Amino acid sequence: MFVHQFFFPFTSLNIECISLYIGGKPSPRVVLHVIHNEFPFDNVRLLEKIFQGLIRLQQTKESWQLDYRLDIGTLQHISIMAARRGSSNLIFLIWDYMELFDYGPVSEAMYEDTIVALVESRWQDSLFLQVLYEMEKKRGFVPQRPLIRSISRSIRPIIGRIQNILRFIQKRAIHKKDPWKKEYPVVQDVEEEMTPGEGVTTAMLNCVLSAYAEWGLVDKVLDVFDEFNKLECYPNDDTFAFLMEAVAINITTAIETKTNAENKDDTWTPWISSQLDSVEVIIHTMYQMKCSWTHPMVYNYIRILCAIGESNKALIFLEDINTQETSTCTNISLDTFTLLATSFALHDNRHGVNMTKELSQRHGHSFPSYTSERIERLLK
Repeated sequence: MFVHQFFFPFTSLNIECISLYIGGKPSPRVVLHVIHNEFPFDNVRLLEKIFQGLIRLQQTKESWQLDYRLDIGTLQHISIMAARRGSSNLIFLIWDYMELFDYGPVSEAMYEDTIVALVESRWQDSLFLQVLYEMEKKRGFVPQRPLIRSISRSIRPIIGRIQNILRFIQKRAIHKKDPWKKEYPVVQDVEEEMTPGEGVTTAMLNCVLSAYAEWGLVDKVLDVFDEFNKLECYPNDDTFAFLMEAVAINITTAIETKTNAENKDDTWTPWISSQLDSVEVIIHTMYQMKCSWTHPMVYNYIRILCAIGESNKALIFLEDINTQETSTCTNISLDTFTLLATSFALHDNRHGVNMTKELSQRHGHSFPSYTSERIERLLK
C-alpha cells in the first residue's frame, strides 16, 4: 500500500515510469492507489497529469487490455473539487476518461460542476453557455435556482462581463442570411435577421437576470426580461423571483440612503410610485404566464412592503397567500416572518408582532430566542 503523497508523490510520469520498469502496464490496483493517494483531490494540477497518463495508458493498443476504471463516486468527488478550483481542464479530462470507458451519459451533478468551473475561469463564458444549453435541451435537466445563483454571483462583480454574456446569448439566436460568412454582425443591426429561440434557454437569461437583480438594476432587469419575448423563451418561477428581487434591492437601498441623508425632494414620492407600479406589473405578468409565488419572491415582496411602511398589507398578504390558486408556498420561510415582525417592532406595533408570531407558528416556525430578544429590545 502506498503511503501519503508527501513521501511518495505519484504523477502521470510515475505511472509511465512504472510501465517501462515492469515492461508493460501497471495493474489497476496500483493505479487506483495512485489516485486515492491524492485525497482529498485538491491538487488539480497534479490530477490533470494523472488523468492524462491514465488516458494514454488505456489508449495503448496491446493484445491484453487492463481496465483502469474508477468508481463513479470518486470521479464525482474529483469533479466537485475541480469546480471549486475553477479547473475546467481537469473536468474535461474526466469527461474524456468517462467517454473512453463508456460510463454512459454524464450526470446532472457533473454538468453543474463543469458549468461552475467554466464560470470561475472567467474567460470561457461562451463555452459555459453551450454546456448549459446541452444540459437543459439535450439531456433534459432543469438548472435549479442554486446553480443559477452560483453563476450569477461569479459574473456580477463586473458589469461589463454581464453585458458580454447577454451579447453571447443574443448571438446564439442569430443566423446570417449568407451561411458562408463566418463573422457575426453587431446584434443591434440585425434584429430582422434573428431566428428566435435557437440555442437559447430560459436558464441562460435567468443567469443574467439574477446578476443584474443582485445589483438592484431594475431598468437592466426589465430590458433582459424583454429578451424572453424576442427569443421566444418562457419565463419560469425563478424569473419573476429575480425581477421582484431587483425592485426590492433598489427600493430598500434608496430608502436607506434617503433616510440617512434626510433630503427627500419632490421627485421622491413619484419615484416610489413608479417602483410600486413595476411590482404590480411583475405580479400581473406572473399570473398571465401561470407562474407561482415562490419563497424568494414572497420574501422580496414582503421586503418591499415593509420598506414603504405597508406592514399591515404584508401581514394580510401572508395570511391569504396559501389560498391563492397560483401559490406553491405551503411553508413560507422563517426569514420572511422575522422580517415582518422586525418591521412591526420598528414602528412599535406589538399587536402586529404577536400576529406575525402566531402566523409563523401556523407555518411550523418558532422564533429563536435571540430573534425574540432583539424584537423585544426594539419594542421598548
